[in-house]
Amino acid sequence: MGLFFSLDGALIDPWTGIPGSNTALAHGFVGGDVLVTPMPNMPPLLYAPANQLGLDLLGPNTDDLDALVICENNVPLWQRALAPYDWILGQDLLLFSVRRGSAVIGRPDSIFGLPISEGDVLVPPVPGGLSPMPGIFIAAENLGLATVRQGMFARNDELDALELPTSPFFDCNGNGIEDALEIRVGGLPDLNNDGIPDLCNPPLLYGKFCFCPAPMGPCGNHDASAGCRNSTGVGAALNPSGSTSVAADDLVLAVSQLPTNKQLLLMMSGTFLPPAPFADGRRCLAGPISRFAPQGSGATGSATYGPGLAALTVASFPAVNWIVPGATFGFQTWYRDPTGPCGGGSNLTNAVRASFVP
Repeated sequence: MGLFFSLDGALIDPWTGIPGSNTALAHGFVGGDVLVTPMPNMPPLLYAPANQLGLDLLGPNTDDLDALVICENNVPLWQRALAPYDWILGQDLLLFSVRRGSAVIGRPDSIFGLPISEGDVLVPPVPGGLSPMPGIFIAAENLGLATVRQGMFARNDELDALELPTSPFFDCNGNGIEDALEIRVGGLPDLNNDGIPDLCNPPLLYGKFCFCPAPMGPCGNHDASAGCRNSTGVGAALNPSGSTSVAADDLVLAVSQLPTNKQLLLMMSGTFLPPAPFADGRRCLAGPISRFAPQGSGATGSATYGPGLAALTVASFPAVNWIVPGATFGFQTWYRDPTGPCGGGSNLTNAVRASFVP
């Protein structure tokens, strides 16, 4: 059926400020069109127009294709699959990604209603879906890429090349059937609609506690959403992400809203106590306490611990504080604050409780 490709549009990359060459327009197309050259030396022909891919809905040439995969059914023209896996019924498979700067980025996709990322593998919009935009077939997170959807990255990673393997894309239970297909036909539940079967998602068995609502602040320095208020005017916060799977060892504890350029310590203990006065804050952990290596809050007033916390505890702490399956620990950050509101010289964040599984 020839060679399939797209041409460059005129988008300006928001991170580099570099515009595209707009060779698509020079040939009478837009950057979101899929083109085909049936035979050598023939001019390119339109195969799949941008608007049928859910692109350029916010204006002509406002989206640009990047990665592209096509599996043709050898019937002339494009027989569009109306939903993922309709191609097993004889339709044409078409997967793609969009370039940074495309107007569709951040708009809700038609399958999950999630904001589209440059790292997502997309399909044409599902008729009657949640939006007229493309659908997310494989989320960027499944590829190990960063997205702002995760809440801890400032920007999305961008997908470029893309290959269609002969084996399933993702088969977490090893039964030879792609996970997305099993979810669609009802074989595997996906209650949170993230495209990953629930049985393959490491559990998120953690929660936050030891906040500082009124009248908990030692000197009226209350903050109901974090630790007690510090010299910045708010309390410092400790927030978990990742999972509590020891095998994955991907738990991350992020500290924010700290005074800048101050030293901090992450404490860990399996013994909890009611909030007790401690300097300008409240402490909710009791001995035996282990402390991770000190860090500085830097110019942003923030710091991050993890991933790799489980391995670090086994290598560095007494056995009573090893992160192993079945253990439950609390984490709380102690930090210096010499100009804090109560004059105690230091303060604490809220705490995080995590129960660990294999």
